[in-house]
Amino acid sequence: MARTKFKLSDRKPNTMTTALYKPSTRYPILQVLGGESEKYIAVARCSGDQWFVDAITNKDARRVAINFDFLDKNKKYIATFYQGDDKVRTKTGVSLSQRMVKPGSVIQLDLNASGGVALWLKEVGLKEEGLKEEK
Repeated sequence: MARTKFKLSDRKPNTMTTALYKPSTRYPILQVLGGESEKYIAVARCSGDQWFVDAITNKDARRVAINFDFLDKNKKYIATFYQGDDKVRTKTGVSLSQRMVKPGSVIQLDLNASGGVALWLKEVGLKEEGLKEEK
């Protein structure tokens, strides 16, 4: 398998760190959700009953649609978003938010130049039922 070289832009990118959550290093399920060569990519990985979705872009900011039609049709999920955000005053420059998603939900994400978003999806429990649900 050929390796792809990535060139960082001159602008220092916001750091998205996987230390914010603990994904597995083994994924029996991996799906490419979208992408364009040398522009952006969005992938979903599954480990056990949890999904991890990542989207990154090149030096151009862009809007990316994530369709959750890969999720189990009989379940609802809570998605925790870790997203590069220039307005956040933290060392990481990462904002944190949560939303409810279900199979077929589509979320539009605005990615900063040289930035990205990581989502951690887990099945909804009774405690999370009050969160806003995406259509």
